[in-house]
Amino acid sequence: MSFLCDDCCCRNRCCNPCPCPICPPGQQGPMGPLGATGPRGASGPQGPFGPTGPTGPTGPTGPTGPTGATGDTGATGPTGPTGPTGATGDTGATGPTGPTGPTGATGDTGATGATGATGATGATLTNLIASFLNDDSEAVAVASDIPLDNDINLATDYIAHTAGSTDVELQEGYYEITYFADAASAVTGLVGISLFLNDVLLVNGESSISGTATEIATVGSTALIVVIADDTILNFRNTGANTTTYTNVNITIRFIQDIV
Repeated sequence: MSFLCDDCCCRNRCCNPCPCPICPPGQQGPMGPLGATGPRGASGPQGPFGPTGPTGPTGPTGPTGPTGATGDTGATGPTGPTGPTGATGDTGATGPTGPTGPTGATGDTGATGATGATGATGATLTNLIASFLNDDSEAVAVASDIPLDNDINLATDYIAHTAGSTDVELQEGYYEITYFADAASAVTGLVGISLFLNDVLLVNGESSISGTATEIATVGSTALIVVIADDTILNFRNTGANTTTYTNVNITIRFIQDIV
């Protein structure tokens, strides 16, 4: 297609774009006002890092931090070599005597010495036990003493008695007295025997039992007594409730020792 170009067309820019290749350009008009800023486009991808710059100068030392917790003790190192021996010090004071050691073994027995002179003969002691036995029956009133008929054995140095007497004479010392007897009463009631020293009742020498009429009961006891004076009288007394018949009265008095 061909276009006709005329001046009018070129001058007035009636054709836009001007099809005429030979139409000279017109003068540029003034710049129009700046248009509004368009929306910001999307950020482009991050560019590569630049090379590392040189190390800056060292800053000032900061304040000392708090001391940390103490660590575990390390293992003991090997023992060092022994140092040279020091000079000998002055001798110390003598310590206390130690305990006595154990006794040594017994030595051999020495030879037997000569026999010493015989000492003086001591006083002779006779028998220290007295025994009395009444086989026959003996009726004894209340609060009366039992007569002792048969003296089987007498310790004459400490115990004295006359056959048939109710009194036994004792010298100062310690004695053991044992007695037994069969006792019967015509009336029901208490039957018994008690020991008396110089008419004083020995509580530890009492023996009694309740019996019926004509019943035979055995009474007896063992007592340890102290006689504090020579020629003390011992009696065996009926302390029952009624007249009592005693049979098989068996009494043993043993001297133990003098009062020290």
